[in-house]
Amino acid sequence: MRKFLTADAVAASNSIEGFKVPTVDVEDLLEGERDVDVSEEDRDETLAYQRMTTYIQTLHDVEDFRYGKEFLNALHWMLQGHRNTRRKPAGQWRRGPVYVTDARDPSIAVYTAPDMAGVPALMGELVEWLNTEDGSHPLVRAAMAHLHLVSIRPWGMETAVCPGPSRPS
Repeated sequence: MRKFLTADAVAASNSIEGFKVPTVDVEDLLEGERDVDVSEEDRDETLAYQRMTTYIQTLHDVEDFRYGKEFLNALHWMLQGHRNTRRKPAGQWRRGPVYVTDARDPSIAVYTAPDMAGVPALMGELVEWLNTEDGSHPLVRAAMAHLHLVSIRPWGMETAVCPGPSRPS
């Protein structure tokens, strides 16, 4: 059951980024099978995600663990190092503006991320907040951390697509 749930979580998380690998294929990839009928890109994304989450899980009992900007950049490298380019370096803050566009009309920016010059300071604030115990439930903190991170959009793509509301058929 744990293997299936892990594979399902990997498949679901990667699908948000546009990688559609069925849970059964993710299970096979995580088991080390080589003869899985997926694209090389989907294989790379799936295995990168698995390596990164496995690393994070090994940190659960590190008593002196602290978040840091370097740590977050290292996680990004684990996820995207196989895509590293001069124009879009993995594990480094973005070098340009980022917009989230409407899926129905990509010319409409539904969100503009903060200016790239402010990213290091904003990530510093996020790291400070992550390292401060405030007594809130871990799931609430995780949700808020995710919200802050995607609001800053510290890495990557110049544009991302925001799925619009579902349309009636």
